[in-house]
Amino acid sequence: MRFSADYRRLRQTVATVRARCSEACDFHRTCAYHPLFQARQDAQVIVINHALLFQTLIQGKEELEGIPLSRLVIDEAHDLSEAAQSALRREFSVQGLRALLNELLEQRPRRLGADAAKLGRDLLVLLGDYPARHNSGRALLAELRSLISDAPQAPDKLLDPTQDWLARQSDLPDEVMRAFTLWKRRVVNEQGFLSGAERQAIEHKAYEVVELIRRLVPRLADLREDLGGWHRALRTFAMQHGQGSSSFGYTAAITPAQADSPEFRAVRESGQRILKRLPLLSQYLRDLARLPALKEEVEILSGRVDAAHETLKGLLGRDPGQDVYAVSAGDEEGSLWSVPLWLHERLAPLWGP
Repeated sequence: MRFSADYRRLRQTVATVRARCSEACDFHRTCAYHPLFQARQDAQVIVINHALLFQTLIQGKEELEGIPLSRLVIDEAHDLSEAAQSALRREFSVQGLRALLNELLEQRPRRLGADAAKLGRDLLVLLGDYPARHNSGRALLAELRSLISDAPQAPDKLLDPTQDWLARQSDLPDEVMRAFTLWKRRVVNEQGFLSGAERQAIEHKAYEVVELIRRLVPRLADLREDLGGWHRALRTFAMQHGQGSSSFGYTAAITPAQADSPEFRAVRESGQRILKRLPLLSQYLRDLARLPALKEEVEILSGRVDAAHETLKGLLGRDPGQDVYAVSAGDEEGSLWSVPLWLHERLAPLWGP
């Protein structure tokens, strides 16, 4: 199912993950989930959906740990195969990693109107002659002037190269960084964990954490760029070797022969670039735990990055003969996924002779 960008952004804002459902949550005592979850040990009847049943029985999830399931009554059993495939499916998706990156930091350009062109010139003024003292800084100034000339109404395009260059400077004057931060807030609207973490670090005068965050932000831009390249490779492979349409996307099975195709080699190569960046992102996040107020959220987010890394690593190294192994991709979404071949055989006894 395809959702609009606004819907996905709203869902990301209001949704949560189970790891956050702890006593630290403001709604921990009033949320209906926790009393029901604790009562499962004494219950005589437990009603769950197909997905949780398979995750418990096959994947060893802890939700029903210690509860003897002596009898099962399965409603809507005709949907059981689909639920089992969903529970056992391993998938790494463009939209999943993009949502995680946006959860860390999303920068949305402001509507600037007539002030847009002036903001580009303002950036050059606030940087002053500091970049000109460095060879790489002179190259940055030339790039910024070219971008201002080509797109004077889009000062947000100046953000990534400037952030990246400033983050690599060891002698950056505080007044330049402060001026750039104020300029950035005029150009883009920031939301996400890192935006809030930077404010908390400043309030606690944890300036080493502020510096770590500022170095991390350009790395997110690099990862987004690699993710875009991987998406293009997925879509090319799916269109070349699969079936579908531009409206609903394409899906292509990865056979041993297709695994050696130039298109799938491009999928693997661009996926490897993402694979190398994810452990670095996880370590950057863990370094932010130097500020105790960030520790719990850092553990959750870095754990999700680690899980994404393990999933992608397993899928890129998958033998096409072991699973149903495939690529699905459209204009905005794309994924690499697998389902075990033994699933149908394992489910067959449920339907009798």
